[in-house]
Amino acid sequence: MIEKRDHALDMAKLVMAVLVICIHTDPLESYTDTGNFILTRVIARVAVPFFFMASGYYFFVKTRSPAQLLHYLKKLGIMYVVWSAIYLIVNGYTWMTEGFSRGWILQYVKQFFFVGSYYHLWFLPALMFAVAIVYFLQKRMPLSSVVTISLVLYGVGLLADSYYGLAAQIPVLHPVIDRYLAVFEYSRNGLFFGFPFVALGAFLAHYIPRMKLSQSFCEFGLILSFGWLIIEAALLRYAEWPRHDSMYLFLVPTVIMGFILLMKLDIQERPFYKYASDISMLLYLIHPAVLLAVRVASHQLPMLKTDSLMYFTVTLILTFTASHLWLRRERYVAKTSLGRN
Repeated sequence: MIEKRDHALDMAKLVMAVLVICIHTDPLESYTDTGNFILTRVIARVAVPFFFMASGYYFFVKTRSPAQLLHYLKKLGIMYVVWSAIYLIVNGYTWMTEGFSRGWILQYVKQFFFVGSYYHLWFLPALMFAVAIVYFLQKRMPLSSVVTISLVLYGVGLLADSYYGLAAQIPVLHPVIDRYLAVFEYSRNGLFFGFPFVALGAFLAHYIPRMKLSQSFCEFGLILSFGWLIIEAALLRYAEWPRHDSMYLFLVPTVIMGFILLMKLDIQERPFYKYASDISMLLYLIHPAVLLAVRVASHQLPMLKTDSLMYFTVTLILTFTASHLWLRRERYVAKTSLGRN
């Protein structure tokens, strides 16, 4: 098994964080609807599955004890609570503009436990659940069986996401899925979305050294699966099936082949790669707050409303700046604490 960090994955995490910002800013919307669709609803949709897969890969690349699992889950749990508290302040702005009511409190509590306390924070509890369930199952069955179960669940999740229109045509499924969505709102959660990609990451951590796949084969597989992903997304859009568009059938082979291809790249260690890995999660966590600030500023700067690429660029620059300052503060605190000890 591989135990060292892979620098190609670390650099890819930075790219994926930028793609998440693309999803929430629609950079090409002012210029081309088709181009913006391909960028934000196809290309950028590989980002979150990649984060899940990389997390599963790095956690399960070594044999972990129950204590290590609990430590990992505790770390993610604390992160979720802290960032939920930060975004509670951001929610305060919404309450001030739209009006505060008891219904807001009940809705927030529901979202905190079942959806995510803010629209991007769902990833943290989803990752906690996915890692825990993979850990539990892989102790009781082969990883190949865990992956099979997870992919079946992914297929079920598709019916509440991009293939909702198909489910709506099946009388037995439609009311069941609607009842589920009334509580959880989405199927892109820890069970139907996080679990499959964390399981695949764990599987690759154990079996990549045994795979005799050439780089050219991986490149061909990536191009082929990504081509079908574009076709699938376009056909689903034309059919007006998606209720949401986080999950596609060909997203799975696209992310797998891309991940394996990255693992085959021989990149020498550089200090920036660790920085890229560290800042990627901060970009993900901070960008919605920056996005709201830019949206407020757009009332005084109309160009931010009319030019989507400018909107994206300003959001990206400010998010990088805020994330860099946050990271420097974290490193300073850690160095200071180390010096005191």
